[in-house]
Amino acid sequence: MKSSEHTTFAVKVWTVTILVAGLLILNTFRPAVAHEITVDQYQWRQTAKAMEWKYALPRGMLLAVLDWENRGQHWRNVIGSAGEIGIGQIKPSTVKYMEPNMYAKYKATYKIGSRGEDIIKIQTALYKRGLYSYRIDGIFGPITRRGVSGYQHSVGLPVTGTVNAITWRRLLGNPYPNRTIKEALWDPLENIELAAKHLAVLQNKVGGDASLIFAAYNAGTGNQVIKYVLGVRRMWILDK
Repeated sequence: MKSSEHTTFAVKVWTVTILVAGLLILNTFRPAVAHEITVDQYQWRQTAKAMEWKYALPRGMLLAVLDWENRGQHWRNVIGSAGEIGIGQIKPSTVKYMEPNMYAKYKATYKIGSRGEDIIKIQTALYKRGLYSYRIDGIFGPITRRGVSGYQHSVGLPVTGTVNAITWRRLLGNPYPNRTIKEALWDPLENIELAAKHLAVLQNKVGGDASLIFAAYNAGTGNQVIKYVLGVRRMWILDK
C-alpha cells in the first residue's frame, strides 16, 4: 500500500514538473507581439475607425489594410524589410509624395525664445485651461514656461517647462509639427492617420475600386500592373 502511494505521489510530481516545463518553454518561444498592451490595441483601432470617417474612406477599408500589414496579429509598431515604418508600414518617401512640405524642419522643443504661430497655439491652449493669463503674442517667455510647467504637472508629464512632441499632443490633441518624417511615422496614432490619408490619395488617383486601392497601397501607383489596369479600364470606358 505504501509502495502504491509512493508511486502515485511520484507520478503527480512528474506530471506537475512536465506542465511547468511546458509553460516555461511556451513562454520562452512566445511571439514578440505578446507584450503589446491591450489598451493600445483598442485605442489604435478606435483611431483607425475615426480616420476612416475623417478621410471619407469606405467603412472597414483602413482596418483591413492595417490588419493585413500586421498579418492578422496584434498591430505592431515595427520596421519592415524594405524600410516601411509602423503599424501602417509606410515609407518616408510615401509621406513626402503625399505632403511635400510635411515635417520639413526639425526642432527638438519649443522653449524660451521660441516664436511664431505654434507658440500662439500653445498660449491659447494654456489660456483655455486657466494656466496662462498674459497676452497671446506668440513669444515663448517665462510666463508661457510657467503655464507649460503647470500643465505638465497637472497631467503627470515630466515638468520641463518646454514643449516637446508628447506635451504638444497632450495639450493640443494633434500631431507635433516639428519632426522628421521618420519620427512622425514612429508615432502609432499619426502613422494610422497617414495610412488613412494615403488611402484617400490613392482613392482619388485610381478610383473607387477597392482592389486597385489595396494594390496601389502596397505597390504604388507607378507599378506597371496598376498602370496597365488603369490604362485598359480607361480605354474600355471610352470604347463603350
